[in-house]
Amino acid sequence: GRAGILPQWAVVTYCCLIILMGFRDKIVFLSARSEQYVPTLLAFGLFNNFVDMIVAAKIFICVIWMGAGFSKLQHGFSSTVSIMVQNTPWMVFPRFRKATVKDYPNDIRPSRLTHALAHIGGTTCELVMPLILLFSPWPWLTWIAIISIWIPSGSLK
Repeated sequence: GRAGILPQWAVVTYCCLIILMGFRDKIVFLSARSEQYVPTLLAFGLFNNFVDMIVAAKIFICVIWMGAGFSKLQHGFSSTVSIMVQNTPWMVFPRFRKATVKDYPNDIRPSRLTHALAHIGGTTCELVMPLILLFSPWPWLTWIAIISIWIPSGSLK
């Protein structure tokens, strides 16, 4: 049955309204993380069968996160991670903040630690975890992928 599931028209209406709002105000569209959630919500709004909804949502999430992972394979992503770590309010360790650059304050290019954080931690997570989410037959591994995607990677964006 459809117990506990919103009516399809309500989900599709929300998706249409947030897209229309994006034409008017990009801040609202981006703040709502519409590039992430609208395709997934459409899976729930366009399919009748619950299994189809879940499979489509997993495919959408996998495609979005794989695209994000491939986009971060460039050289400049390490510089972004360095600045993000330094500007994170809950990063209260000055020594770690300084370790994200080569020689603070003389050379503020990303350090090897920052390259490792960016490409081993962030990019690998965004390339591997969606595949685990999509293909894992074990619930415990699927939950690890879900937690890995939405907690650490979400804080690195």
